[in-house]
Amino acid sequence: MWQKGYSCLIALGSNQEWRQHNSSEIIYESIMLISKSIGMVQRVARFYSSESFPKGSGPDFVNTCILIRTSLSPEDILNALHDIEKRFDRVRQQRWAPRTVDLDLVFYEQKVFPDEATYDAWRSLSPDRQREIAPDGLILPHPRLQDRSFVLGPLLDIMPEWHHPVLGSNVLQMWQALADEDRNSIWPI
Repeated sequence: MWQKGYSCLIALGSNQEWRQHNSSEIIYESIMLISKSIGMVQRVARFYSSESFPKGSGPDFVNTCILIRTSLSPEDILNALHDIEKRFDRVRQQRWAPRTVDLDLVFYEQKVFPDEATYDAWRSLSPDRQREIAPDGLILPHPRLQDRSFVLGPLLDIMPEWHHPVLGSNVLQMWQALADEDRNSIWPI
């Protein structure tokens, strides 16, 4: 049956407890809140454990991703995701720090947002610059999607056929392009 709306992918991660809830429980609850405030959850990947990023920066993460159908704009989705993060006392003090929950809009249909030049500028940032600065607004698809096993692994479970609108690679090709060390840094739980 055809459904109105837009398909988008949200990546979820957690590596800190919150009010006696472990990371898996926080992610389950986040998925429920997403379904109530953003749109219909269509697919949920397996949960994975992954090393913290950057390596050694904290406890291992629990990660997954979900495909949702929504009528919201990318900006409205981002605002709703930040509201959900606040419910779990997410604090943004330092980049890539341990967190109760991290909710990222990874892609919105095949949209490149705000434009391809801005996307390319953020995708080509060196790792050192990535640690120092963050974009002021939403960049889609997520500029690090192709580099992150903890997103590609779960995405491979639910949408291996999705093609990156800028790189032209599908999820399986991006997964296979990762170094063995990166692919081996996540495991199903």
